[in-house]
Order: sequence, then C-alpha cells, then structure tokens
Amino acid sequence: MKASDIVGKKIVDSAGNEVGKADDLEVDLKEGTFDAIVVKGKGFLVTQLQGERQDRLLKKLRITKTEDLLIPVGDVQSVGEFVVLKKELSKNPK
Repeated sequence: MKASDIVGKKIVDSAGNEVGKADDLEVDLKEGTFDAIVVKGKGFLVTQLQGERQDRLLKKLRITKTEDLLIPVGDVQSVGEFVVLKKELSKNPK
C-alpha cells in the first residue's frame, strides 16, 4: 500500500462516526512500514486509543495529546473508500 492510498481519506470509527481526515503518516524508514496515521487537531481522542505503542509514538514525535491524533496501524480495521478503525470513539473528550 502506498502513502497516497491513505493520506486525504476520511477516517471513521467502527460505528461509522467520522473521526477526521488522514493528514499524514508516521513512517519507520528503517523498517519501511507505516507506524501511525496522523489526524491534525484531534488529539483529545487519543485517550481512547491508549496503548504502549501510542505512548511510544507520542514521545518519539514530541507532541502532546491535545495536538494531533496518532492512530497506530494496529487500530485500523480496513482501508478502502474510508479508513475504518477497529474501535468506536466517542465525540466528547473524557
């Protein structure tokens, strides 16, 4: 899969709620893999995608949880017309 297959697509959670748009990708150049999808300005949703991998990515990029949302590739169910997540995210931050 190419980066252009993902960047710019609408992202929806498992319930069909729109999360945002895939603005960028976090890429591991050594491994040649995508680590995460970046959604600008949706960082408040990050608490619902907590995990060791998410925390590592946040530290690596030196961003806070209020800025951008990083969606680890492991949380992506499928990529087609939309990027579909495995989880349902509420619209209100906790």
